[in-house]
Amino acid sequence: MPTAIVFVASQKGGSGKTSCTLNLGVLAAADGKTLLVDCDPQGSLTYWRDRRDAAQPDTISASLPGLEQAIVTARTQDYDYVFVDTPPHNYTELASAMRLADFILVPVRATALDLHAAEATLKLAATMAKRTTVVLTQCQAPRLFMEAPSVRQARAVFAGLGCRVADQAIIHRGTVEQSVALGKSVGEFEPEGPSVHEFRQVWIQVRREITSIRK
Repeated sequence: MPTAIVFVASQKGGSGKTSCTLNLGVLAAADGKTLLVDCDPQGSLTYWRDRRDAAQPDTISASLPGLEQAIVTARTQDYDYVFVDTPPHNYTELASAMRLADFILVPVRATALDLHAAEATLKLAATMAKRTTVVLTQCQAPRLFMEAPSVRQARAVFAGLGCRVADQAIIHRGTVEQSVALGKSVGEFEPEGPSVHEFRQVWIQVRREITSIRK
């Protein structure tokens, strides 16, 4: 199978890009050889890697202009999955690099400002005809088995834009931040916790999308 290049992209900071990258990356590493690429100058993914004991997934840093060479190298080393944690607020370089992506995951918080900010990334992906899915992050917890009103409203907004949204939302919990500080994924930090179930459901959907692209 060819290497699948997954961009985790958002023009707005604080959307949960790095949390999605590392948690989905750890899950992907159980399915195949996986590389995480930190293209964000803030270096949050590198911070996580430097505190990590586990060998997998492999994690490197690269600039967006240097990303193409990193991907070429990954392909020669037979990686199954490459996840790219992209920088916010860098439209020009992101637009240039996005042509390398097979699939784009757009983390978005369920707030009015975040929904508005996400439109730029989604329009960019659409102009390049890239398969794209939104994942709602840092959401309020469901009540009485129903998603929070803000989550339902966000789904309606993206449905109106014709955007695909992950079935599973990521609920805001302290375990996500705590696990990053220890160099772990939420599944490694709290194997039976609800957050790992949420990220696993998102990964199952992303993996299904990747599989359909590879065919």
